[in-house]
Amino acid sequence: AYRWFGRPLLRFQDSEKAHARSLRLLRIASNNPLSRGLLKLLYRPRVDVPVSLFGTTYAHPFGLAAGMDKNAKALRGWEATGLSFVEIGGVTMLEQSGNPKPRMFRAPHAQALVNRMGFNNNGSEKIQRALDILKGVINRENKRHQMDEHLTHSMRSLLEDEVIPQLENELNFDPTLQY
Repeated sequence: AYRWFGRPLLRFQDSEKAHARSLRLLRIASNNPLSRGLLKLLYRPRVDVPVSLFGTTYAHPFGLAAGMDKNAKALRGWEATGLSFVEIGGVTMLEQSGNPKPRMFRAPHAQALVNRMGFNNNGSEKIQRALDILKGVINRENKRHQMDEHLTHSMRSLLEDEVIPQLENELNFDPTLQY
């Protein structure tokens, strides 16, 4: 279905707007228990292929790389699609708008997307609040969150030469997250 309907619809949209719409749709779908269950049914891994890396064991090697969900907006959706881990990043201490637009381009001849968005993110405090809310919801549902969350960060920010604010940024995050 995606090949025949989804991809052509996305192709006619601005790539950055299509990215934002896809995240919003996944977040909405994953907030409803019925549609989240449907996502799990459609995308659950058929076989576990355990992988151990840096002291952590994952059910399989498929996860989400940093940059797709920089502000942790659709974490429940990624878990519902069966991903083993999600990399949230790059997070900076202060909210940033990233590089000037246009900053995302399609390269159809290479079947690729060129991403020059930069470090656009909501900042560490807002992202930590989003993670706290997610953990609270999961705890209320009395379920164990099966997906590992990872955080990537960048020393490059608006305050590029100041290391101390970056260290303070890392201290703002839940110590159970892996860096």
